[in-house]
Amino acid sequence: MSTVTVNTPSLHSRRQISASVLTVPSADAISCAGIKSPEQQRAWREKMGLLAIILLLTAAVGFLTFGFQDAVCGSPLGRFQYTSVGTNFAIINGYAYNFTGIKHPAAGTTFDGTSNPLTISGLGGFDLSFMFQNVNGTCDEIFTPGPRSVIPQTNKRLHWYFPCNSFPQMGAGANATGYELATQCHATSRSRELFQKETRSAGLVAFNWTEVSSGPRNLAVFESSILDFSLLTWLNTDQVTYPAILDEMKLQNNPYRGKDITMHLRRTNQMQLGYCLRDTIRVGFIDTQTIGCVASNVVLIVSLIFIIGVVAIKFAMAVIFGWFLSWRLGSFKDESWKSIRRRAAEVEQ
Repeated sequence: MSTVTVNTPSLHSRRQISASVLTVPSADAISCAGIKSPEQQRAWREKMGLLAIILLLTAAVGFLTFGFQDAVCGSPLGRFQYTSVGTNFAIINGYAYNFTGIKHPAAGTTFDGTSNPLTISGLGGFDLSFMFQNVNGTCDEIFTPGPRSVIPQTNKRLHWYFPCNSFPQMGAGANATGYELATQCHATSRSRELFQKETRSAGLVAFNWTEVSSGPRNLAVFESSILDFSLLTWLNTDQVTYPAILDEMKLQNNPYRGKDITMHLRRTNQMQLGYCLRDTIRVGFIDTQTIGCVASNVVLIVSLIFIIGVVAIKFAMAVIFGWFLSWRLGSFKDESWKSIRRRAAEVEQ
């Protein structure tokens, strides 16, 4: 029986192949640069290949050090601590919007097209979420027309769910006046487009865990959003029909208060309810870092420890070699000064 021998490329040949791939110029082009012999060309290619590998590793370390955080964390929005949103701002669905220089379009007798809406209405620092409600999305199956609803609707989809009134950023009692009036609801697509065009979010309203778990307000956390269950008391069952669990949530001593309800809603298959509450009664965000920012910090710390560790190990080895090992190298017993000089001269030759 004949034996078939398979020749696998050696490490030396693989290194040469890699160097040839990384250094594209042909032998003729290298010869024009003054590198004539094959041995010189091979040595040049291997040196260029080594430099390419060093550059790639340097670029990778530079990206992990300086670029990875920007890639996965980005530039986070500014944060306004709860209760510290100024009078030039208004809160809408958990975000603080800067209304400085904003002019409300002409509307009725209140706005003539040249006035700032917060100045005229005195709503600086207030929460205007119910004046810009998110409808016809995650809440279509949660909020439906009530038995005596006077709210305009299209194909049984309500144009708003809550009375279109503002409330202080600290929270307040229910204001159910004008439930049927569209004056402040900004329900048309044109009003929403003008708002998005003229304003821009300056940051998010941040709550810490103490304010959520031990504060006076009926708050809970869904994913990273802060939900104010006390706003559910604004709902009127004649106008809007909703699940019975919302009546439980709006109680001051409800079992969800001060907790993260994300996993509970996930386990009970009620995530759609959570998304609906996020879009309607969110008043801010929990003050924490995103997963991307946490990951970038971990990578940065691990890289720093690794680099410092390598440098420290090399320094320690150099000290050990210099203090304890180097004097033993090349030493001969019973060697005179003349013999040392003679041996040194022989080495020089």
